[in-house]
Amino acid sequence: MSTHPSASTRARRRHRRAVAAIGIVVLMIAATACFSLDPKSGSGNGMAYITDVRSARQGDTDRVVIEFANKQLPNWDVRLATPPFYQDGSGKKVKVSGHAFLAVKLTNADAHSWFVGPTRFSPPGTPNVTEIVRNGDFEGHVNHVIGLENMAAFQVTVLKSPSRLVIDIQH
Repeated sequence: MSTHPSASTRARRRHRRAVAAIGIVVLMIAATACFSLDPKSGSGNGMAYITDVRSARQGDTDRVVIEFANKQLPNWDVRLATPPFYQDGSGKKVKVSGHAFLAVKLTNADAHSWFVGPTRFSPPGTPNVTEIVRNGDFEGHVNHVIGLENMAAFQVTVLKSPSRLVIDIQH
């Protein structure tokens, strides 16, 4: 009696491996397809109060997170932008460090009631994100500019518990 698998068993195993490999390739393509230079936007579900803005390196990306106090999310829009940038309300010109920029516009948002962090900071350890500047918190509109060392594709994800807007920017 032979202990070697039959030809049909070997063929089924090769077929399963091929299907698994194709599945992995499809997942990898789908994961990278989310990153682009195209504007991204989404609808919120009510007035959202910002409690934190932070950034850190996450593998091959720099991640910017805007966190909200309640389960609400504002309407949001993230897109490439070019200077000059202006302070909402006053119209004062705002300088942002970097060679490329992302504008983050939040509607139905409030940063002055709950957020006690800085309005401008340079996150340590982020190769591409050079500076994050809040240039607006006026009449339900909160705006940030993210300064980048280099223009790069980005993706935006909405997370819950707590509510967060997550912007991943490639290096």
